[in-house]
Amino acid sequence: MSRKLYLPIMLVVMFAMLLGACAPAATPTAEPVVEAPVVVEEPTTVPVVEEPVVVVEAPDFQAIFTEIIANYGKDKAYGTMAADALNTELIENSDLFVIDVREASELEANGHIPGAVNIPVKTLADNPALLPADLDTPIVVYCKSGTRSTYAWTILSALGYTNVRNMSAGMDGWLAAQLPFEEGLAPAEEISTAIIENEALYMAVKDFANNAPEGWANVTNVDVNEMMINGEDFVLIDNRRPDEFEAGYIDTAVSIPLEEMMSRLDEIDPSKKIVVYCRSGIRGLIGVIALRMNGYDNVFNMAGGYLGWQAEELPVVGAAPDFKGIFAGIIANNGQDKGYGTMPADALNTELIENPELFVIDVREPSELEENGHIPGAVNIPVKTLADNMNLLPQELDTPIVVYCKSGTRSTYAWTILQMLGYTNVRNMSAGMDGWLGAQLGAEEGLAPAEEISTAIIADEKLYMAVKDFANNAPEGWATTKNVDVQEMLINGDEFILVDVRRADEFAAGYIDPAVNIPLEELLTRTGEIDPTAKVVVYCKSGIRSLIATIALRLNGYADALSMSGGILGWEGADLPVVTP
Repeated sequence: MSRKLYLPIMLVVMFAMLLGACAPAATPTAEPVVEAPVVVEEPTTVPVVEEPVVVVEAPDFQAIFTEIIANYGKDKAYGTMAADALNTELIENSDLFVIDVREASELEANGHIPGAVNIPVKTLADNPALLPADLDTPIVVYCKSGTRSTYAWTILSALGYTNVRNMSAGMDGWLAAQLPFEEGLAPAEEISTAIIENEALYMAVKDFANNAPEGWANVTNVDVNEMMINGEDFVLIDNRRPDEFEAGYIDTAVSIPLEEMMSRLDEIDPSKKIVVYCRSGIRGLIGVIALRMNGYDNVFNMAGGYLGWQAEELPVVGAAPDFKGIFAGIIANNGQDKGYGTMPADALNTELIENPELFVIDVREPSELEENGHIPGAVNIPVKTLADNMNLLPQELDTPIVVYCKSGTRSTYAWTILQMLGYTNVRNMSAGMDGWLGAQLGAEEGLAPAEEISTAIIADEKLYMAVKDFANNAPEGWATTKNVDVQEMLINGDEFILVDVRRADEFAAGYIDPAVNIPLEELLTRTGEIDPTAKVVVYCKSGIRSLIATIALRLNGYADALSMSGGILGWEGADLPVVTP
């Protein structure tokens, strides 16, 4: 068929289709509509794969510090060592790993210990590559005076080092001991590859090291005393051992020894302000660091410890009497300008005329007063009973008091006893009743009983009991010996130490061979020169200073100390030999 035929036919077909579209629609037959059920498709569930939860346990600092403290107890001096011990060890082992934890500027200013490397304490945990890889390596740390090195010691111990010591005297102590040092810096070098086995512990220790508390968590003893006076609410913890606590403590302190601190955390309220002290400050600071790393944010160390508190003459409870300090004060307050506490008979007579209310104590036995009378206005309290009768003594401790006996020996004891009890204005009429009568001064016959005039207040029970015991049990012969007996000891070659307690100028003018000169004013600072186990004989010019010295020595543990009666004047009066220039 030709293309011409196809075209008309196609046109006809298209025209027909067009007419059909224009025709009216047919009416549909009504039939029920059956709706197809709606199929609700369930959503496809995609399985959720949960990431495993990694639980990082916080470091158990309670256990960590329990172990540290157990490993560095009293037998290891709580991790400390002295400067001379470090110097000796460095001579024997120059490879000892010593860390200077001060700032670089301090090394530039004051030098460093030979062989030490400088890693400032706040950066210790930042630089494990500068530290030995072997955790058993012997390490010694030091700073300026002991505070920062205690932090360094604790940080290294917490990081796992097992043989760390703290040269707690610091660079100040090293230089004071005139030990060798090197000038300039001491940079540390990388010596190991850091291996962090416990990331959580490392990060906690690092954070603590980087953010040391202000002032290194120290507070002064004066500030602590001020807090007490102001009635501030805080807990005071004494972390010395029980035997140290029983020998004396700061009032209100509770005893929690460092060795027990981690097992007794439940007794320490973390919401309270806490001040810890020990003997000198090291254990207190270890305790404070341990508490802070266990969540106690408001805890401080009292710098200088109990020794520093006593040095400031702040009050303590139950302390054994510090007779060295007591006598140092007595001697300092009654020197040459005050006649070593003595006064002559005529001076007392004049003073009684001007002030008949002057409190004068006759310390002889009543039988002596019955036989020889007494100074007008005096009251009789025998020397051995002085401390038993505080109610017979003036209430005010600065009341002027004069004591006397027969010839000066017992009154020197009485003068000393009253001063130890706290009386600050006591004098000794050392010529005694013999001197008073020899000067033909007036006397009254018979007894002079004392009456109760005060209420006894015992501020320091231990001191009072020690003085009372000494007064009640005065040594035989009042710890005196005759010059002829001393000469006999010299002739016989007896072993004893002869001490001349006169001043240096008096000694230079003539002395008894083989005496050593330790002036009374220096005695308590030079007791180290006298063997406490030796027999000691002390002399002065006339016998007063030597008896004061003898009493001081006996109360400081020199049980066999004696005073030579009459002094060098009596020695010369007996024509005994004297060495003169």
